[in-house]
Amino acid sequence: MLLKIRPIFFALLLILLWDFTGITLELNFYILLFFILPIWGYKRILYYQNNRTSFSIINEVIINIFFIYFLCVFYLTMNPFHFSPPSIRGNFNLNPFHDMIYQFRYRSLNYGLLYAGGNVLLLMPFGFLFPFISAQKLNLFKMTCYGFFISLSIELTQYFFTTIRTGNIDDLILNTFGSLIGYILFLILKMIVKEIKSQS
Repeated sequence: MLLKIRPIFFALLLILLWDFTGITLELNFYILLFFILPIWGYKRILYYQNNRTSFSIINEVIINIFFIYFLCVFYLTMNPFHFSPPSIRGNFNLNPFHDMIYQFRYRSLNYGLLYAGGNVLLLMPFGFLFPFISAQKLNLFKMTCYGFFISLSIELTQYFFTTIRTGNIDDLILNTFGSLIGYILFLILKMIVKEIKSQS
């Protein structure tokens, strides 16, 4: 339990120190990748050394696709990577479907579809890929909760820490729905594979 609390404690401590300095960070995504990718590769090697598990190409491919997917989510949701100490001066839309209706009514059908579809698609791969690598038994309720909390983390980060982006309940609803669709697609694939195996 103490090991789980330590990272949270250090994260809060860093945020407090950051807030004290008042420094605005302008990060370069590709420089971040330069440091993140070697660390990720090193962690994967350590995993196999410490757990003494046999190397599975399929499992490793799925895990790395999942990792690359989350890098893409980070890029799409945090770009242009301008971060400031936590504040509540940003904007958070708490009126459900207000922004989505606005896109359809006052912009264009294509823009509205792009807004709604993009938010649904954002976490759909999560709902599809996560069951492949999860050690726990999942169901629709659990996957909905996971999708909700990931989307909530994104929206709160945008609201409290970014200088340009804002939080939006529409994004939260559509992202969560997308993760649920992804999980349903996983279940359909699982049923198809099971049916094929039973016939062979």
